[in-house]
Amino acid sequence: MRDVAWCNNIGSTYDLIASCDESNKLKIWRKDQEWTMWQEVVFQAPVWKCSWSSVGFMLAASCGDNETKVLKKDRKTERWEVVSEISEDGQLQQQDAPLQK
Repeated sequence: MRDVAWCNNIGSTYDLIASCDESNKLKIWRKDQEWTMWQEVVFQAPVWKCSWSSVGFMLAASCGDNETKVLKKDRKTERWEVVSEISEDGQLQQQDAPLQK
């Protein structure tokens, strides 16, 4: 485990926590009655740090490939998907379609 981030639950009926580790995985945990892993996102490099936006609509993951992935929840599927990548030099690669495979 490298990092854990709690999501502010403003406007939500549940709590969320994101965790990341050196196995290239970002895990999103959800608590209704008890904590369960809601989604696992696998990247091409270790995930060193994760951080939620102030109101919890976006989640950033800093990875060992010197990129930060920005995830957003798809309203239809309820899945967190990569919507952009930011390289080490600050170049933003905005995507029309989700990057997650």
